[in-house]
Amino acid sequence: MQWPARFIVRHIADQLRSCSSLKEVESWYALLLKNGTAQDCFLMNQYITSCSDLHSIDSALFAFARMENPNVFVYNAMIGAFVNYFRPLDGLWYYVLMLRNGVRPSSYTFPAVIKSCKVLSVVGVGTSVHGQVFKSGFSLHVHVQTALVDFYSSLARIVESRKVFDEMPERDGFAWSAMISAHARAGDLDSARRVFDEMPEKNTATWNTLIHSYVEAGDVESAEELFCRMVKRDVISFVEAEDLRSDAVLGDILSVFVSWLLKLKKYIILAIRVYKRR
Repeated sequence: MQWPARFIVRHIADQLRSCSSLKEVESWYALLLKNGTAQDCFLMNQYITSCSDLHSIDSALFAFARMENPNVFVYNAMIGAFVNYFRPLDGLWYYVLMLRNGVRPSSYTFPAVIKSCKVLSVVGVGTSVHGQVFKSGFSLHVHVQTALVDFYSSLARIVESRKVFDEMPERDGFAWSAMISAHARAGDLDSARRVFDEMPEKNTATWNTLIHSYVEAGDVESAEELFCRMVKRDVISFVEAEDLRSDAVLGDILSVFVSWLLKLKKYIILAIRVYKRR
């Protein structure tokens, strides 16, 4: 029996979304095969996504391989599944396969593809993907631009990262944090602080990013000043605070040790003088 009614298809998609085990998901897939709806792109998108959430890339691949004409949403789900399963090279291959099969990417294709380039540290491929973003008309989509900022900043391409960041019509917290981290990794804490101060709504992750950068650079005073200004703190904030205390204690120990060495030097010089007089 066929299921022509779209509300039934949506009900199945909801059931797939709520599955908590691979056995449940695969039982739904068996039902789709039996009723001839395993070619429905809407359902297969959700099936592959559910397999990805349950860390079963093989089940997702099995279903994808049996599809005659997967659309962009199915490809997006498959590429995202590879990224989630730490197989970025396969993610890039399926992106190429999608283009070869004449399926045009959507704006939601690119974040996973760009993340694959980031994980593989392939600057050239990532730059080419950036060019395809422009050609596809998605260069001003916030989630795509955020992925690009993160990609360039993670590979120490500060100029490119800043260019994308400055062109963003609006920015989310992740984009701000990525830009702050990019400057901090390059050792430019002044620029990192300027970006932080420009951020209209600072989230906890952004505070932690800059505090950690100051701690790493040995600027305990600036890190402590930021920590004291934080309104909301999470576990990471207090871990950074512990690092601050450790650095402060280490500084105290070093100060005492240096002071002791200076005193010892005086006694040694005095002893030498007394010895020479004899």
